[in-house]
Amino acid sequence: MPLISAPALNSRFTQLVLAAACSVVLLWLLATSYDVPQRFHVPGVPSWRQSGNAKPPKTTPTHSTPAGDHPIDRLIASAQKDFDALLTRETHTLEDAARAYRRRRGRRPPPGFDKWYAFAQTHSALIVEDFFDQVYDDINPFWGVPAKQIREQANTYIHRVSVRSGNVTQRTDIPQRDWMDLWQDMIATVIAEGGWLPDVDVPINEMDESRMVVPWEEIDGYMATARKERKEVPVEQLKTEYHSLSDLDIHPPADFDPGFNGIGPYWPQVVVGCPPESQAREAYIDTQFDTPPPLPTGFPDHSYEGYVQNWTLAKSPCDNGHLQGLHGTFVEPISIANTKKFFPLFGGSKL
Repeated sequence: MPLISAPALNSRFTQLVLAAACSVVLLWLLATSYDVPQRFHVPGVPSWRQSGNAKPPKTTPTHSTPAGDHPIDRLIASAQKDFDALLTRETHTLEDAARAYRRRRGRRPPPGFDKWYAFAQTHSALIVEDFFDQVYDDINPFWGVPAKQIREQANTYIHRVSVRSGNVTQRTDIPQRDWMDLWQDMIATVIAEGGWLPDVDVPINEMDESRMVVPWEEIDGYMATARKERKEVPVEQLKTEYHSLSDLDIHPPADFDPGFNGIGPYWPQVVVGCPPESQAREAYIDTQFDTPPPLPTGFPDHSYEGYVQNWTLAKSPCDNGHLQGLHGTFVEPISIANTKKFFPLFGGSKL
């Protein structure tokens, strides 16, 4: 092996080579002395992937019981307890289902309730009257409106799906509106699967956005009327069947103007549907969205130690005025066609 001469040591290249060699030897000695893993660990990447294996190693599953002292654990336990209590109210006979309906709705079941119950049982549905609370919350104001008015408004609305003697059709302004096709298909599927629907006109919101916000004071008036008329009528006064709507088709009522308005911004149109004392009614009106909106400090109102415990309340614009600067519907919706008039309208979105 040739010796390295003194002049060669003075070479810059030779010095760099010697320094690199010494560094490699030193690192090797440290690794073997302290038993340092031979591979670097990349945070967030499983070790089996860093080792080049295609599949994770087989392991024996272990089951551990959570401590149960975290707010999420307590929320889960509380929700499970509430749901278990709800399931105890499941009904298993038509008589029990009708009794639960009268108890919760304060009225007798509508005509065809027995057919609906048979359909639900055939499809292995859990029949708990409480499950339909949201449906009745939405339709309760209509008990304060004359039934004739509702029928005529639904019949004259340009975008509608109609059922006549079990046949499902649609009427709209242009071919192939997605929402019209979806609703028609859903209703036709229910009937094809053995469900039953009377003659009915279903007005459809053909847009993606919500389109109706009726002033709170007007809805409150309808609700007051509905509460006054809420009762169980005597059996001899019950209507046991629905009437045909063929007369409406032969003698259509006068056109109804839904009063849609495309002028923004949207937030001022939303807050009219909130109670007078609500946070949204008292909140500032944000017109500049080039800076972050002011957010509440600390835990959000109505939360449980910072975690959502009531989803309905957490997403309510009436109770969270700051949503006007956080949600695209309020900041800059793709389109606006809103009305304050109250009439039946089915859609794929709801505030």
